[in-house]
Amino acid sequence: MEKIVIIGSNGQLGSDLKKILINEYKIITLEHSHFSIENEEIVYRKLKEILPKFVINTAAYHNLGLCEKYPQKAFLINSTAIKYLSDACNQIDATLVHFSTDYIFGGESNRNSPYNEDDIPNPIQIYGISKFAGEKILQLYCKKYYCLRVSGLYGKKGTQAKKYANFAEMMIKLGKDAEIKEERLPSVIDQVLTFNPTVEIAQVVKKLIKTNAYGLYHATCEGYSSRLEFSQELFKLMNIHVELFGVKSRYFNPTYEQPKFSALENRKLKKLGIKMPHWKSSLKKYLLLREN
Repeated sequence: MEKIVIIGSNGQLGSDLKKILINEYKIITLEHSHFSIENEEIVYRKLKEILPKFVINTAAYHNLGLCEKYPQKAFLINSTAIKYLSDACNQIDATLVHFSTDYIFGGESNRNSPYNEDDIPNPIQIYGISKFAGEKILQLYCKKYYCLRVSGLYGKKGTQAKKYANFAEMMIKLGKDAEIKEERLPSVIDQVLTFNPTVEIAQVVKKLIKTNAYGLYHATCEGYSSRLEFSQELFKLMNIHVELFGVKSRYFNPTYEQPKFSALENRKLKKLGIKMPHWKSSLKKYLLLREN
């Protein structure tokens, strides 16, 4: 049985990747407490010891506010560490699966068509810049890789978090609380993207690694919405009776810029015959499964 190393398997995406892949592969999980991707010596030693067929990297420094505050750490984890992983994978002839983000695009407010893989990135905050740098390092130094740009991730693991693990779970908690208190809730109208259950991304990875079609891919559900529209659909499916009202991003006083439009088009996946569901149907499926 071929070995797959999953870096960060205790997170939302890593947890679903393990569940989806475990029946066909021997899964070795590496958590940050014992495996720091920003430590070059540890990366080389551990991967040479395991000799996996695939290395799936879900680790990232993705708190946007902290990226602005600690840019050196953001670049170390999101960029420099990708060089270490690439070199180690090259030496053991392993394929690296890495995840990037819709935030590598600037997302002009007047844009109304999804970005495809050939569109020119223009990140507008440290997080996006560091992830784009990681993409370039991967493309330049890794011999065999799949790089998936994803967006708006939410997963079942987030239901166990003490604080808000993702936007969907945050809105469920806020909505239930507001319903009890009979309050209205604000939600952003000037950020348009696609929200994706992590299990859908894991299914794409399972299909993609069976090909030799290495390279960069967009991997998101079909369609897109504002955060307000997503929240409205979420509350409808959850029978949460709370009035939502639209606000601009500046309402929450963010310390970083966010794209106004960052929907992605899965052009290359579709050419391989890999299709993803619409975000509404995938949200409904997620909510049906999240309690089990």
